Amino acid sequence: ACFDRNIADPWIRRVIDAFLTDTAIIERLREAPGAQNWHNAYSGGLLEHTYEVMIIVEKMADLYPAMDKNIALCGAFLHDIGKVFELNSRTFEYTNDGGLLGHIALGFELLSQKIALLDQFPHEYATHLKHIILSHHGEYEQQSPILPKTLEATVVYHADELVSQANAVKELIGSQRS
Repeated sequence: ACFDRNIADPWIRRVIDAFLTDTAIIERLREAPGAQNWHNAYSGGLLEHTYEVMIIVEKMADLYPAMDKNIALCGAFLHDIGKVFELNSRTFEYTNDGGLLGHIALGFELLSQKIALLDQFPHEYATHLKHIILSHHGEYEQQSPILPKTLEATVVYHADELVSQANAVKELIGSQRS
């Protein structure tokens, strides 16, 4: 829904479509957990987490018109895309690539591969999207290789953090009631 209404930039639509038409990635995205055991740690949890981050980013774009909504929403969609190859969706154990590289590096690599297939994709857009993936953990202590340096990256980081923390607390409260 976020894409249909709000992505006006044809280049950003092309990179999103490159992921949405990749059946291997989409099948994995539908089944992938959001995390091994912290938040959204269930089948389909990654898709739910991604959707919630996108909703918050979409709302923030209304509050901050200087933010590039196209870049921010695409970044929200892709920030955790590397998780489709980081965790085994049946066992929730780390894959070899996931354990050795992590989802940030895997996501950066996936985005780089998709962009390489898009003839004349604007370098500036590629840099902004890659920056969002690389900085979405927001702090070096949280394994972020770089800190957010743009409004779009900062908003994606905080939306991701808010959704992760809120879901972790929700799950904790739910487990205490059982």
